[in-house]
Amino acid sequence: MHSGILSARINKTLALLFKGNVLYANGFRVRELTSSEQQELTTYQKDVSDYKNALKQAIKDREDRIRARLAGKKDVKSVAPAKEEDLPKPPKKPSFCTPEDTTQFFFEGCMIQNNKIYVGNTFARDLTQSEISELKEFEKKFKVYQDYVQKQTEHQVNSLFGGSDFFSALFGSETSKSTTTTEAPELPEDAPEQPPTPNFCTR
Repeated sequence: MHSGILSARINKTLALLFKGNVLYANGFRVRELTSSEQQELTTYQKDVSDYKNALKQAIKDREDRIRARLAGKKDVKSVAPAKEEDLPKPPKKPSFCTPEDTTQFFFEGCMIQNNKIYVGNTFARDLTQSEISELKEFEKKFKVYQDYVQKQTEHQVNSLFGGSDFFSALFGSETSKSTTTTEAPELPEDAPEQPPTPNFCTR
C-alpha cells in the first residue's frame, strides 16, 4: 500500500549549544566533552571568530572598491562578481558534531535523538541495541520513500499545470501551446513502500 501521509518526520537541522564542557543538541543534553574535544572546541571557536572577521573584511574591501568606482577613481580595479574561491573558507565543524548525535526522529507520541526517547522535553529511556538497528533501517527506507514521494508530487504538479507551457500561457508568450489536464500517473508496482513506523513510543 502506498500512502502519501507520512507518519514520521526526521529533522537533521544542526543546533548545538555548549554549557561548560557539556554538549547540547536541539536543546537536549547529549554528553560531556572529553578533554581532547574541549581543546578541539576551543580551536574551533577561535577559527570561527577569525573566519567572521576575514569575511567582514572581504565584504568591506569589496564595498570600498565599488564606492571608489562609483566616485570615478580610475586607479581602482574593476569590481568583478565575487567568486566562491575568493571568499574565506568556513572552518570545519568539530568531529563530535555528528548527525548521530543531532538528528531528531518525530513519531506519534515521542521524539528520538541520540538514541534516547523523549516525551515532550522529558527523557523516557534509552533505545536498546536492537532498537538502534531498527531505527537505522527505518531511516534508510524512509529516505528512499520520502524522495520518491517528492518526485511524484513534482511530477503531478507539472502535469496539473502543463509544465512549461503553463508559464508561457501565464506570461502571454506568443509561442505558447494549448494545454490539457492530465491525470496523475499510476504508481508503478516497484515503487518503494512507506516503511512502517517503529512503535518505540508505546513499548
